[in-house]
Amino acid sequence: MLCAAQHSRRVSFFYLLAACLLTGGSWADDPYLFFDWTVSYLRGSPLGGRQQVIGINGQFPGPILNITTNWNLVINVKNKLDEPLLLTWDGLQHRKNSWQDGVSGTNCPIPAGWNWTYQFQVKDQIGSFFYFPSLNFQRAAGGYGGIIINNRDVIPLPFAVPDGDIVLFISDCYTKSHKVSIDGVSSLLVVNMAYFIPYPWLTSVYGEAGTEEGC
Repeated sequence: MLCAAQHSRRVSFFYLLAACLLTGGSWADDPYLFFDWTVSYLRGSPLGGRQQVIGINGQFPGPILNITTNWNLVINVKNKLDEPLLLTWDGLQHRKNSWQDGVSGTNCPIPAGWNWTYQFQVKDQIGSFFYFPSLNFQRAAGGYGGIIINNRDVIPLPFAVPDGDIVLFISDCYTKSHKVSIDGVSSLLVVNMAYFIPYPWLTSVYGEAGTEEGC
């Protein structure tokens, strides 16, 4: 009777394990995070005086994504600029396909007034990354933000847990609009291929994102 009972337990465990594998272990699915971002022009002061910048949800720099490895991101981006837009996720691996990478050639630009929903998983990566617009010098005007990918609890860190994170951006700033800069680049390309990138007015270090009134 004891042997029969042990055999019954083994069979039950086998079917339980098989059911778990077939259903993908549904109780342990990687979570999904949903974001709605509106990309628009703001008035900011990266060089002290007020000028036009590109912000996200009224922030410049944009929101920080503080997430954990293996999480799934669904980010609906509404383009309120008067020009096409793409956001790229620098350093993030897009496994199996590159259709969410946000660069010209793998994605069609988001037309002005339209939206696009990025969907991807931050798989098996930890560390600091950032996102930014990849078209037409828009990154010089903003539209970027930080990405912090934390480790899962089941994977220990090889160092002591820090007290917190401080996100800093080092950015070249221009007094002229990015549209003026790209027009100047186009004309200089015709004249002299060696000098086609405009010099920044100043290099700035940003901390936390500000609002349109306070950035």
